[in-house]
Amino acid sequence: MSSHRAAKVGASVASGVWVSAAVVLVFFAILAGLLQRGYLPVSILALYSGMSLVLFVMYWIDKRAAQRGAQRTAENTLHLFELCCGWPGALLAQQVFRHKTRKGSYQFVFWLAVLSNVGALGWLLMAPEASALRQQLGFDLSRPLQPLVW
Repeated sequence: MSSHRAAKVGASVASGVWVSAAVVLVFFAILAGLLQRGYLPVSILALYSGMSLVLFVMYWIDKRAAQRGAQRTAENTLHLFELCCGWPGALLAQQVFRHKTRKGSYQFVFWLAVLSNVGALGWLLMAPEASALRQQLGFDLSRPLQPLVW
């Protein structure tokens, strides 16, 4: 592919897609690193992956319904799936489909869901009070999460 054609393809993709893709890739890279070091069970990575895929498809369906004037997916349903580990797929879908990006009230709740989910994951990984839940979810309790030293 010529550099001119590559530049044209890159220019046709909104910058928000690249930023969202980078955020999602970094997040999944962190999860994969935690998995590889034995701090995270594969079920957590699978949950984020599966829910992200489901929510990406849900956004696509909702965008098509909006374009056709058909019945839409309730915003609260989308937010529930975002909160339940689907936010990476939602973040990417918002930019890819240019859907739900301009509605301030939606974005406010979306980012609350992201922060709540990431905060809950951090609590699950690190809080002594979460030990019983970690055990139920299949975490290796012999390997407490150590602060990363750069």
